[in-house]
Amino acid sequence: MWVYHLLVESEKMKKLCLLITSILLFMCGCDNVDAFDVEEHRWVMTSVQSKEDGGQEIAYGASWGDTSDTSDHVELICTAKNGVLTLVDNTNEKVYKGTYKIVDADIRSTVYEVALGDKDGVAVSAMTTFNDGSQKPTFIIDICGYVINFFSE
Repeated sequence: MWVYHLLVESEKMKKLCLLITSILLFMCGCDNVDAFDVEEHRWVMTSVQSKEDGGQEIAYGASWGDTSDTSDHVELICTAKNGVLTLVDNTNEKVYKGTYKIVDADIRSTVYEVALGDKDGVAVSAMTTFNDGSQKPTFIIDICGYVINFFSE
């Protein structure tokens, strides 16, 4: 008789564990739906930094202001759609195309593999929180020894 109760209780426990696991998986799936998506915004470059020079700013965008005598003003806009990155350099009247694909995502950020021309890199989209508590969507591309920083327009 005890074997019967053990088996019945074991079946109930299995069903309960399956239910709890299903709920947790569903909740995790919901988090991924809310992952920060690069396609949701039009991105305006704020700065370009050289990794070789310890993060020295080499270019800045209009919204960032002139922060250095050694960097150039560049108006660079980035958009993303269906795996294609488009960077429009309004300062030099050039358009660059690349690709991206998601490699990791959670509720706070999304990490991408990116390629521009024959150069590969990584990128991340997330929310930046400032000291005053305000927030702004951010997209950062790390490629070819440079870090290109964008804020959402």
